[in-house]
Amino acid sequence: MIFSKIIFINTSLLVILTNLILVSCSDDMVSQCTKIILITQAIAKESKTNRQTEDLQKTLHMADSFDKAADKMRNLSISDDDLVKYKSEFADIYQGYARTTRQFISALQEKDINTIKLMQHQLQQLGKKEQKMGNRMNNYCKAK
Repeated sequence: MIFSKIIFINTSLLVILTNLILVSCSDDMVSQCTKIILITQAIAKESKTNRQTEDLQKTLHMADSFDKAADKMRNLSISDDDLVKYKSEFADIYQGYARTTRQFISALQEKDINTIKLMQHQLQQLGKKEQKMGNRMNNYCKAK
């Protein structure tokens, strides 16, 4: 049973590798899109998991995660000019999330209702911007 699973996995890998070799011309573009998408998916998953938390330490950890995602995005090796712009915009959005999240927590601790509302609004705006950016980039990657 285990042996047949290993053979199936190895066969699947062989097919995937063969396909990658056959489409190597477009692979560069696909791999560049994939690099960006993997970072966006990872941070989105972590964000969704922690979205409803009331634990300020978890929220601060999430801000740190956004900073790390921004750094990963900035450090990606991307040659396509349009994708360079997308990765830069995503990095800016993630850094905005980190900064705004920390300001939100600070306002909560100080019970500054006006700043809390402002930070909530800014987080919502960043979310809308991220969604629009993701859609634009997905359309761009699909077209290539």
